[in-house]
Amino acid sequence: MDITSVLNTALGGGVFGLLGNAATKVIGIFEAREAFAQKKEEWSHDERMLDMQMKAKAAENAEALAAAAAAGSWSAGAERWSPPTPTRARSSSSSPMYSQNFATRCA
Repeated sequence: MDITSVLNTALGGGVFGLLGNAATKVIGIFEAREAFAQKKEEWSHDERMLDMQMKAKAAENAEALAAAAAAGSWSAGAERWSPPTPTRARSSSSSPMYSQNFATRCA
């Protein structure tokens, strides 16, 4: 084994080491871009979900306000209201004014 083969081996190993390191860095850059793109999609999804939840909550609050406003108005519950049941009307014979006792007392 002569010195030139040792130097060639060492030089070749160093060159391949540098090339491997550079390739790893380039691949790492592409992986970072891909990971960022995925995170960006996730953030936009979260933003859309929060926006929809906020709109749903606003609609729910509007319905609750409308129900509360209707509960305090005169027309609220009109469909549930029924007039009181009338009491039995008195006949003229059962009325104390037209009874025979009253007539005899006044005569």
